[in-house]
This record gives sequence, structure tokens and C-alpha cells, in this order.
Amino acid sequence: MMIRAILFLASFALPAMAQPYETTWGQGSSYVRLQPTKAPGAVAEVVFHNEPVHYDSIEYFTLSLGGFDAFIEMDLGDGLSPDIMNVIVPEGYIAAPPSVSVPEGQTRVITIYSTVGAGA
Repeated sequence: MMIRAILFLASFALPAMAQPYETTWGQGSSYVRLQPTKAPGAVAEVVFHNEPVHYDSIEYFTLSLGGFDAFIEMDLGDGLSPDIMNVIVPEGYIAAPPSVSVPEGQTRVITIYSTVGAGA
């Protein structure tokens, strides 16, 4: 978890390490999108639609929506196993779940909530 937090902070300090994207990142017909959500109490969601267009790689990038940034780490396989998406959000927010495994041809969603005022 500490490594992911360091990578998140480094994404702001080292733009060459994590490429900034407005709201969507994609390769072919696969995409990752940071978008508004209708989930109760949530502030946004990250949607990953996975199609067999990737190659073995690890990708890091930041998606932005209305001043909110989410750092994304993608573990892209060769199509024989599901791809993994990790979402790291700034302090004061939580990604639920923080990671998803997405088989080819499927879509998964990670919902982002504010922790400010939670439990108060």
C-alpha cells in the first residue's frame, strides 16, 4: 500500500512517469474512464472495459475529472489472464474496491467515496 501511495505522489512530481489524461485512457477498444456516478454517497467512478488488444505491460497514468485526480496502475497481460486495475485516490477519498481483475470482454467499476465527514 505504501508503494502505491508513493507512486500516486510521484505521478504529480514526475509527469514522464505517469501520463496525464483528461477523463479517458485507452488502447484500441479497451478503455479506462473516470466519470460521474449515480452511486449513493459516491463522488465518481472508474470504469475499465477490457478487450483483447493489450500486450504484457504495466501502465501508470492519472485521470482527471472536475479538479479530482485518480492515479491508475494497470497490469496488462497477454490476453490469457485477466488484466488488473488499481486505483489510488488522494487523501480524503477511498476507492471501493481499490483493485479489480477484469477478464477479456468484460467491464468492472471502482467507486470513489469521500471520507470527509464519514462516521461523524
